[in-house]
Amino acid sequence: ADALDERGFPVRKPSPILFVWCFTGGAVGTVFVDHGPGYVLRDSDGKQPLVKIITSITRKEEVVTLPDGRTVHRPYTLVRFSSPDGHPPGSLPSNCLIEFTEVVGMEGLNGSGPWRCNHPEGDPANSLRIGDTRGISGEYIRGGVLTEVKEPRELPFRPLGQCLTHPATHGCGVIQDPDQGEQGFVMVDMMSPFSTVGIEKQIHIAVQAVQEFEARNGRLPQPNNAEETEACVEFARQFNAQMAKLAELVPSEKFPPVTVEKLDEDVVRKVARYAAVELQPMCAFLGGVVSQELVKVAGKFRPLQQWLHYHSFEALPEAPLPPAETAARGTRYDAQVAVFGAGMQATLAGLRVFMVGCGALGCEFLKNFALMGVCCGEKGELVVTDNDRIEVSNLNRQFLFREDNVGQFKSEAARKRALDINPLLKMTPRTELVAPNTEHLFPDDFWMGLDLVCNALDNMKARFYVDGRCVFYEKPLLESGTMGTGANVDVVVPHHTRSYAEGGNAEEAGGIPMCTLRNFPHLIDHCIEWARAQFEDLFVSPARQATNFLEDPAGFLEKERGDTLGKPPGGERASAISKAIPRLQTLRKTLETVSAKPTIESCMRLAFELFFKMFRDQIMDLTAKFPADSKTANGEAFWTGHKRFPAALSFDVKNPAHCEFLMACGNLFACVFKVHPPKHDSARNNPSNPWMAKFRDPKWLASIVASFRPPVYTPGVVSDLTDAEQQA
Repeated sequence: ADALDERGFPVRKPSPILFVWCFTGGAVGTVFVDHGPGYVLRDSDGKQPLVKIITSITRKEEVVTLPDGRTVHRPYTLVRFSSPDGHPPGSLPSNCLIEFTEVVGMEGLNGSGPWRCNHPEGDPANSLRIGDTRGISGEYIRGGVLTEVKEPRELPFRPLGQCLTHPATHGCGVIQDPDQGEQGFVMVDMMSPFSTVGIEKQIHIAVQAVQEFEARNGRLPQPNNAEETEACVEFARQFNAQMAKLAELVPSEKFPPVTVEKLDEDVVRKVARYAAVELQPMCAFLGGVVSQELVKVAGKFRPLQQWLHYHSFEALPEAPLPPAETAARGTRYDAQVAVFGAGMQATLAGLRVFMVGCGALGCEFLKNFALMGVCCGEKGELVVTDNDRIEVSNLNRQFLFREDNVGQFKSEAARKRALDINPLLKMTPRTELVAPNTEHLFPDDFWMGLDLVCNALDNMKARFYVDGRCVFYEKPLLESGTMGTGANVDVVVPHHTRSYAEGGNAEEAGGIPMCTLRNFPHLIDHCIEWARAQFEDLFVSPARQATNFLEDPAGFLEKERGDTLGKPPGGERASAISKAIPRLQTLRKTLETVSAKPTIESCMRLAFELFFKMFRDQIMDLTAKFPADSKTANGEAFWTGHKRFPAALSFDVKNPAHCEFLMACGNLFACVFKVHPPKHDSARNNPSNPWMAKFRDPKWLASIVASFRPPVYTPGVVSDLTDAEQQA
């Protein structure tokens, strides 16, 4: 109920508003976040809930000794499980919540949760305990899926006014256990939890001193001004002394005042000396941090609780530079010159950099290089190579590209956008792949002339190859990668650090075995991966193959001969031929379809036949080889666990899913075979009048399908089986 004021009227509290404060000066950046006192964290990591396949459920009892010495029998239920294909192995988090679905025999478990689970020491691997299930009738027979349930929890936040002087739960300042609702500084030094003079607290005090200077003077201290820097040092001394006195007066306060036993005045000077300078790399980094905090207002991903003090003091000059070196030149690089000097800026401008890849990471690097003046001098050069062309799906994250760039080479389109940022950028776009078979395109002279190599790649094979080239030619490498909201950066310097390969393999996305995708998909992501592969096989590869053949028939055939008959006699040649036959058969069928001058009706017939091939014929082949009562080689039921016995479909014009499949595939075939005209610009999209609306009308589809007859089923072969499945 709403609280009442002194007159008896309800007092309505305003909805909490996210408050984010960000400051950057020189090599320091600060972010403060306040989500309000009633913030609810619904999903701390944003990852998909863990899913496990149940293999057994057993009711058990354990003997427990009570504090008074008596023993009692406590019932519990042991659940054993396996990990689905393509999912990480291992157990669920201790004390998490789970839900049950598809359990046969103890159907009462399905939808009865969530259940709190745990895994005591001594229990079998890949198992968990839940509570007493004696109230659920029946015994476990087979099947079942358990799914992790993300548990919401409240995280209270405090306003900036309180957190300036009392920022942290612990005296050390840093957060040690965020799950317990602790507040303070994100740890940037591993020793801070064991120190009373940690760098996080030192920076906090230094930033307060700079803010005090600004409050008194109406501006930040001038760069490289020794007098104003020392004034900030004095403000820091005063602030630390005041907080120490406050700590004596209120020693038991939950959030102690921020204070250090010994103020590191050198840290204060580094903060104050460049407080008025905004460096582009720091702005880019902090902009990413702040934008992610804005996303977290919905309760997804753990927010900052509540401070981040980040620094790059290692990048600063060891001693202040001469005034002539840091004086403003009236250029866009004056901020960098104020910190690093004109000589360093000239070095950046004259660098020769090779960037491999020009996707999401590449766009970010290009923007940063252009804004910093890297490769913008007379002797500088930035060589960017990427053999990919821009697709519509790239536009949501590769921000240098627009819809009018679709179909263009990424490196060439990116150059035009980068020159809009800085016309002085000396960039050379290339479209060759960097690989062993293109080493003649990147000879020794090219590599030897480089100052830096920057990877912006999306696969491990290419990363390792470029790393090997850098080791061979002794060139520094900037390596980075992203996955979702996670990222990594590796700086590899010859003779000073390990190479990228020596640092260990970066984790790639878990692959799903082909036998699972084709025959036994059991999770939503399996179906998505299967659909992506089918889309490539049906609508992308055939059109690309046909285009390549029609543009140069002789060259296409010569390449195919080289890739098959040109292989050494024996197993390698036989394998190449067996892989080429289906591809060439598809090419022949595509060319025959094109020569027959397809219509929208014939495209719909292709989609109709495809429906039966995918959802009737392949399933009938599978169930013929493995009937419902099939056994494995060791006598266990074949259709159990993640293998679910499927049912073949027959087209039903009244089923919306069937009709949507037919309309989508038929219109895609019409686009591939140029039956439809090119789609208009996206600016002309109109939801009330979609493109080719006539051929998306269910009534029109029903009239077309009425004349179709289901194709005759011809038994086929089930492929991509494991050895164990072959023996079933």
